[in-house]
Amino acid sequence: MVSSATRPTRDVTRDDVARLAGVSSAVVSDVVNNGPRPVAEATRRRVLEAIEKLGYHPNAAAMGLITGRSDLIGLIVPDIRNPYFAALAQAAEEAARAQSVTSCLHRAAMAAAAIAEVLGVDLGVDLDAIS
Repeated sequence: MVSSATRPTRDVTRDDVARLAGVSSAVVSDVVNNGPRPVAEATRRRVLEAIEKLGYHPNAAAMGLITGRSDLIGLIVPDIRNPYFAALAQAAEEAARAQSVTSCLHRAAMAAAAIAEVLGVDLGVDLDAIS
């Protein structure tokens, strides 16, 4: 039997933040996304305080469904020990981070058909780009 102390709790939702801040979930969305509608500074502060208190993080999968983007790119290299590929991986990761995109490095010394299979199994998510 799992004790209540170790039982996983559900994720904090936009509605939870809205309840605590005393606003609608649409207002929370406007604060998190900086629009499209303007939000009064006092209201924005209440929403941000509720986000901080509850530890709210927007659901990346839900955002991906809405935007059609995962903000995840993949880089496949044949051998990370090769200084060229190591430098390439570092540059790609730094460029991705500058754009608030997550990068995933995968070493693959295999045919292109096998790489597609590996991506589907290992990552389980859609990539916005792969190099």
